[in-house]
Amino acid sequence: LVVKDRYWNVWGISHEGAVLWSWEGSPGHFPALGDFDGDGRDEVFVGFALLDHDGRVLFAHDPGDAHQDAAYAVRLEDGSWRLLFGNHGIHCLTVAGKELWHHPLAEAQHVVAGRFRADFPVQVAVIDRGQPRGEGRAPATLYLYDLDGRELWRREQPPGSWAAALVAIDWLGGGAPQCVLVYSRGSEPPAIYDGDGNVIDTCPMAYTP
Repeated sequence: LVVKDRYWNVWGISHEGAVLWSWEGSPGHFPALGDFDGDGRDEVFVGFALLDHDGRVLFAHDPGDAHQDAAYAVRLEDGSWRLLFGNHGIHCLTVAGKELWHHPLAEAQHVVAGRFRADFPVQVAVIDRGQPRGEGRAPATLYLYDLDGRELWRREQPPGSWAAALVAIDWLGGGAPQCVLVYSRGSEPPAIYDGDGNVIDTCPMAYTP
């Protein structure tokens, strides 16, 4: 089991409850797990650092005063991995810790990778949560990037959507590309976007104003 507190520590815990290892750093909100080195055991990606299955640090960058708000790991067709995390930007790293690209954003709260378009094998969907604007907060914005960091499109969300979040879903079936479900959209119900940035459906039954 991997257990963390809010911003400062991560522990590896056995099923019997014994502490196997601990790490102090900047784990952020959502670590990602995967066998990134091919040894049959999962590593732990915490945004600014990658920990081996035994807690040994494989790489670590100085977070400064920051923390990550979302982490995601995706395996490519050639077997290599990309490590993605969001904070005041979206970052894409190799498993060696090299940053391949980065785009500044206000607050990249949710990051997922998937096959959202037929013309690219993998894309990255990001919600920029929005920031204060006067007495309220600016609405969130949904972005889609390709795996080289090129922005494919962006879609501003309705007013009051500063807490918007997303998940990847297989909405169309039959081997079609995935879609992105965006929820907590302020005054509007959850919306399903295709890989071209079109709203193809909404979920009014899941909506409580």
